[in-house]
Amino acid sequence: MKNLEALSKLTDIPVEDFTKALNCPKPCLAATVREATMAYNSASCGESQYVAFQRWNELSLREVEAATTSEGAWRVYCDSPENSEAERAAIAKWASLCAAIDEVLKFYGDTGHYLAIHTALRRIYELFPG
Repeated sequence: MKNLEALSKLTDIPVEDFTKALNCPKPCLAATVREATMAYNSASCGESQYVAFQRWNELSLREVEAATTSEGAWRVYCDSPENSEAERAAIAKWASLCAAIDEVLKFYGDTGHYLAIHTALRRIYELFPG
């Protein structure tokens, strides 16, 4: 899809007019993960929900990059869209930031997510000195 915001700025025609004429979903302008989550949860159709999901994933990926502690990365994992690139990246970042087995175990019981469980078990194995 072409950038309707740029087209709107160029032509001084509101994005909504293009959206209606082209029968396409309105862009998700969420600035935070929380806003994107709300947009996703309140979307009325599949296309709008998809656009909001993409924005939520994009914003979550930024938060993954910014995470500097295992707790921070775990929060990003918990707030990321389910089955997304951001969720997988947050799990990997979380494991890489865990420096001790106790740190991994702190979060291990908080998930039923297959990838998170297996990532935690691998990290515990890597950290085990024996």
